[in-house]
Amino acid sequence: RDLNGAISYDTVRRWCNMIEKTGAIQLSVPPGPPRFIRTKQVIEKVKNRLKCKKKVSSRILAHELSISRTSVRRILRNDLQYHAYKMRVVPLLEGNNNENIVFRRKDVRHLWDVQLTKRSYMDSQSSGSR
Repeated sequence: RDLNGAISYDTVRRWCNMIEKTGAIQLSVPPGPPRFIRTKQVIEKVKNRLKCKKKVSSRILAHELSISRTSVRRILRNDLQYHAYKMRVVPLLEGNNNENIVFRRKDVRHLWDVQLTKRSYMDSQSSGSR
């Protein structure tokens, strides 16, 4: 139940209850249970733990700090701006091999386009001559 898509009915009712009890709307403290996982102290613990050892998974980190994996992921992504990535093994290219590979890819793409163009041209010629 929204009021024109802006504020829900429950929010307005909560504000009315606040006004009746205290005489004002106190929005300095967010409603709901207090945050006890994503505090500055826990964020610092995660940051220090990441500095100590080079490689650690989010599961191990959650187990060591006794917090949930979801909270660790939120801390890493939202608070510390770390992002997941996957290491990939690629062959080592020496000298100008890299340029040759790029050139060959372009050639293949060009040949494929030429072949499609010839095929469509031949199809149009065979249908037009009938």
